[in-house]
Amino acid sequence: MNDSKRRLYATTALIIAGILGGLVPIAVKIILKEIPNFTYLFLRLTIMITILIPLSWKHISEIRRYWKYIAVLGVLWISNFILFIFGVRTTTALVSQLLTAGVPIYVLLENTFMNKEKLSKWQIIGIIIGLLGAFFIITKGSTVQSYGSIHGNTLIFLSAICSSLYLIGTKKCIKGQSPLAITASTAFVGWLVTAVLMFVFEGLRGFSVLPSVSTGVWMAVLFMGIVTGVIMWFLINIGLKYGSVIVASSMTYINILTAGVAGVFMLGEAITSHSIIGGAFLIVGIFLSTITPLLRKTK
Repeated sequence: MNDSKRRLYATTALIIAGILGGLVPIAVKIILKEIPNFTYLFLRLTIMITILIPLSWKHISEIRRYWKYIAVLGVLWISNFILFIFGVRTTTALVSQLLTAGVPIYVLLENTFMNKEKLSKWQIIGIIIGLLGAFFIITKGSTVQSYGSIHGNTLIFLSAICSSLYLIGTKKCIKGQSPLAITASTAFVGWLVTAVLMFVFEGLRGFSVLPSVSTGVWMAVLFMGIVTGVIMWFLINIGLKYGSVIVASSMTYINILTAGVAGVFMLGEAITSHSIIGGAFLIVGIFLSTITPLLRKTK
C-alpha cells in the first residue's frame, strides 16, 4: 500500500469513527428511556469486555505490574461514562459533544499544571477561548431539557475532565504497552465498579425491565457495546497509525456536526443561539490550541 492509499485509508477510517462518535449521545438518550443508568452501563461493558479481553489476553499479562495504575485509570474511565449518562439525560446531544470536544484543551491545561509542560502563544489563546466557550454553554443552560440544563451541562463537563485525566494517566504511566490491553483492563475495572453500583442503587429492578425493552433500544445497546466500544476505537487506531495527527484532530468537528444533525432529526432537539455561540468559541479554541501548532510544525 503506497502513501497516498494509506492516507486515504486512514482518513476514511477517522471520518467513519467521527460519525460513530457523534451518534453516541443519541444512542444513550434512546437507551435511557427504557433501561436504568447502571443497568445499561453494566450491559454495555459486559459486551465490551467479552470482546476485548480475548483479543488482548496475550498482552494483558504484560501490564499486570501496573495494576495500581490500571485501577486508578479504570475509576477515571468509568467516572467519565457515569457522569456522561447522568448528564446527557438533561442536555442535548449537540451540547454534550461540544463540551466533550473540549478534551484536547483540558488535556493541555492539565499537562501544564501536572507535568510543567510549556504552552505556545496560540495554545494559551486557544485554551482561554475554549474555556470561555465551555463556561458560556454550561451557565446558559435552562430548566427546559431541549435547551440543556446547567446541572446536565456541568456533569458532561466533569465527564470530559475525567476523560482528559484518563488520557494523561495512560500516556504517562503505561508507555510502550498495548493500547488494546490497556482499554480491556480499564474496562474490566469499570465493569466491576458498575456491577457494585448497579446492585446498590438499582438491585434487580433494571434486569426486571429487560424482557419488555423494545428492539430499537436493544439495537442501541449493541451499537454502544460493539460499534462504539470496539469498532470505533479500532478505526481510530488505524487512522492514527496510517494518517496524520492533524486529520485525527479534525474528528472533533465531525463528532459535533453528526451530533447536531442527528439530534435535530432523530430526537427533535433545538439548536439554540447559546449553543452556537459557545460552540463557536470552543471550536476556535480547539483549533488554535491543537491544530494550529501542528500546522506550524508541518510548515
